Amino acid sequence: MCGIFGVYNAAKAAELAAIGLHNENHRARDFTGIATADGTHLYRHRGKGLALEVFKEEEVLNQPHGRDAVGHRRYPTSEQRPDRTQIQPLDGYFNSERFMLAHNGNLPNVGELEPRTGPLASSMDTEAIVALLSKSRAKTLQQAFAEDIAPFVKGSYTLGILLRDRLCAVQAPYHNR
Repeated sequence: MCGIFGVYNAAKAAELAAIGLHNENHRARDFTGIATADGTHLYRHRGKGLALEVFKEEEVLNQPHGRDAVGHRRYPTSEQRPDRTQIQPLDGYFNSERFMLAHNGNLPNVGELEPRTGPLASSMDTEAIVALLSKSRAKTLQQAFAEDIAPFVKGSYTLGILLRDRLCAVQAPYHNR
């Protein structure tokens, strides 16, 4: 079980996200990450441990600038051994714009998606969604999910997607997360 937390248009978004993730420590205890956006740039800090361990230094919370944030708590399944590069939020590009994505859920058909995603570098199912978004030719995120993700991705998921100027939330079509 993982946890995600989003903050929109708030001063000290990184600090609020860290507090929110601290309240989700019961969902996962292994890895924590936060990405923030200031309207122009994206920033990310992530590490091994509980939220208040990863973000214990005040200067760490002051580094990720911005009024929007998405955070993630993660635990690896028995088959996964995430290293720092696999701690969420993960980054990708949609229509040449960088995004950060946090995922809670399970995608049991990741292997079936390989013709669409190409080979994945890790065992994280989140990487499949990042790859599908990055390969999409849709004009909007909504169109990308409607045409390139929802029809093909099976399972249950909730996503927080942070772009430089907006925060988006996505829920699987069955709405059970």
